[in-house]
Amino acid sequence: LKLVVVWLKFERRIVSWTSQTCKAVNMLSWLAEKVTDTAKYLLGIHELDFYPDQDSEVEPGKLSIISGSLEELDPPISAELFFSEVEAYLRWPIDPITEFVLKSCEVTENSPDEFWVKVVLDGKKLDSWGRGRGDGCDRVKSWKKIIINRKAMSLRTEDYVPEVVFGEWADKANTDTLVNAFELAMLKEPTRCEYVLLKDGERITSADLVGIMYGTFDPLIKGIKAQLNAKVQVAEADSIQVSGKKSIVSGPMDEFIDFDTYFDSMVVNTRKFFENFPDTAIEDVSESAFEAKTTVKKSDDTEALEPKKVSWNKETGVLTIEFYTVGAESVASKSYRVLHKSPLRMEAWVEDEKGERSMTRGLLKQVSTEVNTTIG
Repeated sequence: LKLVVVWLKFERRIVSWTSQTCKAVNMLSWLAEKVTDTAKYLLGIHELDFYPDQDSEVEPGKLSIISGSLEELDPPISAELFFSEVEAYLRWPIDPITEFVLKSCEVTENSPDEFWVKVVLDGKKLDSWGRGRGDGCDRVKSWKKIIINRKAMSLRTEDYVPEVVFGEWADKANTDTLVNAFELAMLKEPTRCEYVLLKDGERITSADLVGIMYGTFDPLIKGIKAQLNAKVQVAEADSIQVSGKKSIVSGPMDEFIDFDTYFDSMVVNTRKFFENFPDTAIEDVSESAFEAKTTVKKSDDTEALEPKKVSWNKETGVLTIEFYTVGAESVASKSYRVLHKSPLRMEAWVEDEKGERSMTRGLLKQVSTEVNTTIG
């Protein structure tokens, strides 16, 4: 429990660094899941168990890390689905924290089975949060070459910047030197996966590596399970609310829930989330609005309030969350949820301080989780 408290305090500091961005709602939702996932990690509970220092089935006579059976998961996950999701992750390895400072994620195709992925963080944003170099220099968080053998369902990734230390500054990053390589292969009877890290001529298959890789595989498998269990699909589509715009839109939900129940649950769940947020006080503004004021430390160690205002109108089906900069100087971003009738569908989007819309994979996954959790 003490470790969970420490994690909460750490995540609170992350929020103070990132709340001024247009994607703050994704971060807050991610943090709520992260605290739960961290508690599971401390208890040794994982979506799929991995075992260190096992006899390799791909290279007999050597050691590897091998997973438990994907067939025994609930629901079972096929080798094809798992492998395709690993590839999708490698093409877009962006979590909600990284989205805040993301400048670009470039995918360069050499062939259908070989491609490069370069993730670049915005130096100016890093500077503004006290995490940059001070001169606006971008940072290359990761720079990978991925080689896939689809017939064997195996792949190799090659890292050219040290991702474990958040990469390298853009004016120093290059592909001259291989930092390390990672190899993964699917196994049969039962369906499992095997992987190994290769660094400086050494084959790393330790329990420490297993612990690190749970940070990637747990959310990956959790996402696959959510996808398989989803009663309602969610996708980027033409906005129902504003013609000519794009939004995240759910499929019809009428057979699972009615308008009043869904809308009331959405309001209650939003309030509960902020009530459980560290160092946050809730203040009712009206019957259809409240403020969540979080006390955060600024870079000079002084304290300031970071307000979030939640308001809703059941007549129109709209719930809005306004995220303010530290000190409540201005609105940094707005997050919208709109519940439509006939058919019953959820629409969502985020706007930055200029009113420009943002739809990310993180938001899509979050709305899918919200929708399918609410309908039960």
